[in-house]
Amino acid sequence: MLTAFNLTLMLGCGDTKLGNWYIEDSEEEVVDDTEIEVVGQDILNDASGVAVYGSFLYVTDPNRDSLFKLDQGYVGTADEQVLEVGVLGDGELEFDSPADVVVDSDGDIYVADTGNARIQKISRDGIFIKEWGSDILQAPVGLFMTANGYLYVTDKNIGKVFKYSSEGIKEAEEYGLEPNTTANGSLSTPTDVVVGINGDIYIVNSGNDRIEVFGPDGTYKFNFNEDSLGDPAFLSPYSIAIDSSGRIYVSDIDHEEVLRFDSEGNYKSSIDGAGDTGLFNIPMGIDTSGTWLFVAESGSKRVRKVPFSEFPQ
Repeated sequence: MLTAFNLTLMLGCGDTKLGNWYIEDSEEEVVDDTEIEVVGQDILNDASGVAVYGSFLYVTDPNRDSLFKLDQGYVGTADEQVLEVGVLGDGELEFDSPADVVVDSDGDIYVADTGNARIQKISRDGIFIKEWGSDILQAPVGLFMTANGYLYVTDKNIGKVFKYSSEGIKEAEEYGLEPNTTANGSLSTPTDVVVGINGDIYIVNSGNDRIEVFGPDGTYKFNFNEDSLGDPAFLSPYSIAIDSSGRIYVSDIDHEEVLRFDSEGNYKSSIDGAGDTGLFNIPMGIDTSGTWLFVAESGSKRVRKVPFSEFPQ
């Protein structure tokens, strides 16, 4: 039902499927021959989570308690904003500090409604479908949707990652050992998660400033946070993404940079967003598409689009 929420639908912009790097879009192609430096500059009041597919970006704005759908092809015009959903509240299509967003292969949207301790599932047109998680979750933050329809959810308070079906059915697998300690495999304020090409689960262990890696069955494997000199690579990791080659990207809020690793956790390079649009300003959620990295900058209230070629080789 379309009540108690803010919905803005701009005509003239087609819809598309949105998903992770391995989900093909049957409706629109990613256009990589025209670089777009920033998206949402004069629309967003904050930028926390970002999901990209085709020409569209979905961005959570915790300050407005809203979800935005933006079109990269119309930056700076009235058609840049395609959709806005959400006001502060705990009802359908209402949010309290939404932290992250992902989209499945059918185009349905999943929002980590952090303050309401739940996941909301929404259609691509902004129609409420269902919600779940309040019986288990306390503070869901990071999301990842696999191509076969499994949703991974990090809960920063519980110190666990949970696995759900796309219909909200909780699976048996949970990730994270004894929570909120400094031991290997223990999660302290986990803020994001991705699933690697080989099925390994990579979790941002923000409280311990490292990435924890688990096998698909929940078996702890290893962690990483070292640069090429063996020093700590990041101070305050927040989000994580993966590209089609299996390379791992991590945003660091305190260092205001994004770092690249191989799938074994070996540091490769990093970027701080310098250039015509300046340094990253509180980089939070990140995603990849094609040969591009997308960075939600909370401090600048926008999403930055950066080509992979900016990373030193």
